[in-house]
Amino acid sequence: MTGAVVACFLLLVLFGAVGLRGTDQYWYVGDISMQRDVGHYASNLLYPSYSLNNGTTQLPPPIHHVPMVYVAQFWAWLGLQPYASWVVTNLLAMLLTAVFIFGVARMLNFARLSVLPVVLFVSFPLTYWHTVNALPDMALAMGAAGLLFGTQRAQLQRGASGLIVAALSVSFLVWSRDDFVLVLVAFLGYCAWLVRARGWGWRLVTSVAVGTIVLAPLKALALPKHPSNGLRGALSSQKTMDFYYGIPDVSIQSLAEKGASGLAGALLPANAAELMTELPVLLAMGFGLWVTRKRSEYSILRLWTVVFFVTYVAACVLFQAQNRYILPVVPPTSVIFVAGLRVWMERHPAVRNRRWVWIIATASLVMLFFATSAMMARHYRAEAHSDTEQIHDLEGDLATRTSGPLLAVGDSGEIIPVAYAVLPRPVLAVDPSANGPLSARKLISEWGIHYVLGSDDDLNYLRSALERTPGGAELESKGLVHTPGGDLELWLIK
Repeated sequence: MTGAVVACFLLLVLFGAVGLRGTDQYWYVGDISMQRDVGHYASNLLYPSYSLNNGTTQLPPPIHHVPMVYVAQFWAWLGLQPYASWVVTNLLAMLLTAVFIFGVARMLNFARLSVLPVVLFVSFPLTYWHTVNALPDMALAMGAAGLLFGTQRAQLQRGASGLIVAALSVSFLVWSRDDFVLVLVAFLGYCAWLVRARGWGWRLVTSVAVGTIVLAPLKALALPKHPSNGLRGALSSQKTMDFYYGIPDVSIQSLAEKGASGLAGALLPANAAELMTELPVLLAMGFGLWVTRKRSEYSILRLWTVVFFVTYVAACVLFQAQNRYILPVVPPTSVIFVAGLRVWMERHPAVRNRRWVWIIATASLVMLFFATSAMMARHYRAEAHSDTEQIHDLEGDLATRTSGPLLAVGDSGEIIPVAYAVLPRPVLAVDPSANGPLSARKLISEWGIHYVLGSDDDLNYLRSALERTPGGAELESKGLVHTPGGDLELWLIK
């Protein structure tokens, strides 16, 4: 079965991985292209939190500056296209995650069922989705599986190897996304438990814990990222990118509304896609946690399943609900679901002896997951073809009708494709609700901007920005620009 599952997965990847779609992918692929165009890893998309406080000669660090981008860069350096580089990177991360999961199952004595958690992980629709998207989330699943493997190994045999694997996995997760500091805190608690409850030598455990504490914060030095308004900006923002523009007023009511919205988004599927991807993970996790709740041999497995789930919910509440945040929950869920099945079968011998029933049920579940993945592959393929064609047209349109840096007013879905289409020309983003006309005027003057993209609703804002510019500048309409995120008006500053 395992070979057939892997073959089906690879066929779906070949079918669906035809190009870019969505907004964040333009960053991850575009920033690799910037490496080629400007000689260092940077972004050509500048938000006010950076562009209003820095000189005009510097391009900002990327929005997403994480370790796996350098793996993708390596494949691009070997000659692969940037998007294909991300697919290869995600495939390798997926395979390593599967190896970790299999190792955990063997350590838990799953015997003939050791391959079942791997089969479930590979067949989960979320796994497919994050393999064909140019996003680094598959590496987070790898980090979660590595942490689970390392701590389970440390649980079974004393020694530094398992603990070091776990510590490196925690550091990798923190370097990849800030909210995994919760995992770091849980890992330090786990280290204290090893000394107090398990009788481990404090020198070894303390050395690993201190090393992790030292290594994790080095991310800020090794991987500088695009400046934002930090946690306060994230808490106060109502849209994904608000905290790159400014800091809205924070109130108890706004925090409560944001928290309630994020919690609902984390637990309740908002659309058909989330129903197909998130719900199987939540149900499998709930089943495994409940059935194994009194079994001590699964205590470490339960611990990290809960920790990664809490981290997922916290990211949705503090930042914004996105179903990709649940992917690190999938590796421990794949294992604890099978652990729950084993416990349940032990309690029901009559059912356990009907081997053919379990074979048919497992095969049916896997087929259902792959049918869902096939639907997603078809959907992704159609969207990617459409977005690729629109980006190609947009590149030619903007190359013909504009020159130099651009000022863009709009939401991220409109601005990010524009920035990708004009690489490596800088695109400076502003938001009228967070940045006054003086800010836009400063950017226009300092960067020598002659072309502006926005909507008719932004016209008065832009005119206010140009009121006091030398020579009495005016805006001349140059028609519409069609982007994958919607249409924008193009103006020439005269």
